[in-house]
Amino acid sequence: MDIPTRAEIVQIEDLRIDRNIGKVCTCHKPKRIINTRSRQVFCEDCGAMIDPFDALLTVARQMDSHNHAIHRIRDQAEVLKKYKPYLKVIQQLEKEYRGKKMLPNCPRCDEPFYLEELNHWTDRFIADVRIQVLKEQEMEQ
Repeated sequence: MDIPTRAEIVQIEDLRIDRNIGKVCTCHKPKRIINTRSRQVFCEDCGAMIDPFDALLTVARQMDSHNHAIHRIRDQAEVLKKYKPYLKVIQQLEKEYRGKKMLPNCPRCDEPFYLEELNHWTDRFIADVRIQVLKEQEMEQ
């Protein structure tokens, strides 16, 4: 039996076994770790290797979703910036009603009500005539 030379001997320290190489990540929301030396992506929870393309695709989809949300929020902000109630009565009503700490009272029966209970409107001319008739009836009494 021949004794191998030093060049033929394989050093065991140079060999490492990666037991997670064939493992597939089944985590619901994997936390990705990027190894900059080996240029590989791993799951922090289970240790499985994740395909870098799949990781990049997931990040791109998330960024796309975030961009849509940002645009939607910006559009809402623009609408809110432009919103200005021009009627003094509506501005005062909004100021008093904000936070629902104060509720308006019905001018006829003096009972409080929520603005959400307003479910129909009347033509201004018809309302003015009706209010005038009610005032005349109150004066007669």
